[in-house]
Amino acid sequence: MEIAGRLIEKGVRNAYIIDGTFYKKTFKQNKMLARALDASYLKLDGKVIVSCLTKDVFDENQATNLDTDGIVDALRITDGVECALWMYEYPNKGTFKCSLRSNDIVDVNSIAGAFGGGGHVRAAGCEVTGDKDLIICDILERIAEQIQSKQGIRNV
Repeated sequence: MEIAGRLIEKGVRNAYIIDGTFYKKTFKQNKMLARALDASYLKLDGKVIVSCLTKDVFDENQATNLDTDGIVDALRITDGVECALWMYEYPNKGTFKCSLRSNDIVDVNSIAGAFGGGGHVRAAGCEVTGDKDLIICDILERIAEQIQSKQGIRNV
């Protein structure tokens, strides 16, 4: 931040720094974001958003995991959402990278830790091998337990 402040003092446009650091995306990144948003759905009374893209989508778009930067955060900021689950399939079919983000209630580190992953309370991840729908259900159950214990929701 100090360096950015010095650059601004020297005349560098702050919009250039902010856009280049946080917002600028390649066309392929935007396409993958669009695919992830299109595939997303709400669960647990709208408190959780889930999205998962398979290896086939990556192959179709000649994309890699580098083209998915920022997707989980775009999901997390959806109005009414407490927790986001973003998954994508690795090239070796059947293994998924799971990224979890929360806003206030869910300790996603404890959930990722249950699958051998980690991170911190609001941002964590893990790798899980198996059927994507079963993985999603398992993670959603763990999220629901935390939300229910703190808020009380019905539709799991």
